[in-house]
Amino acid sequence: ILKLLIFVSAALGSAFPYVEQNAYYYIFPFAVGTLLVRIVLNSEISLIFAILTAIVTGTLFGNSFAIMFFAFMTSLSGAHWVRHVTERSSLFRAGLCLGMFNFALILALHLMTSRPFDLQLIYKLGFGFAGGLAAAVIVTGIVPLVESIFRYTTNIKLLELANMNNPVLRDLMVQAPGTYHHSIIVGNLAEAAAENIG
Repeated sequence: ILKLLIFVSAALGSAFPYVEQNAYYYIFPFAVGTLLVRIVLNSEISLIFAILTAIVTGTLFGNSFAIMFFAFMTSLSGAHWVRHVTERSSLFRAGLCLGMFNFALILALHLMTSRPFDLQLIYKLGFGFAGGLAAAVIVTGIVPLVESIFRYTTNIKLLELANMNNPVLRDLMVQAPGTYHHSIIVGNLAEAAAENIG
């Protein structure tokens, strides 16, 4: 996918010569894989995944340390923002935060190069912000596929299953209200205990 994106950015660079080709690199949603791994698995595996994908990304982009560093930092930041995702709308909030982080990171990298502020920086900042939002949109579309293909239950899926319109829950409420009430109380106690111990 990265090789395809490099090809697309080269085509865009020739179609729009007033924008540098490397500016298009910042619109790539580098964090998508790490976000998915963090949502489905855990933070330790997502850290290893972020390191490996950053190394591969830097190699594919002509041994570019800047792109490798950007891919690693945006992946780590994205994994941080989705650590407590409980509903699909919080993925978009994470994408917004990731876009702002990309904006700040690109600005910081530019300031370290001592280059003057120019129009190319504005393109990079805009593309970086859009890349964060694009990562959230892509992950929002892929998570339900991962849940259904691998029969994996994420926190988001658990909340959907707890919807009161679920036929099993409605039958339980009608046919065994005592059992239903007991289950709710035990669930609340377990949730409180889990939150207290982290």
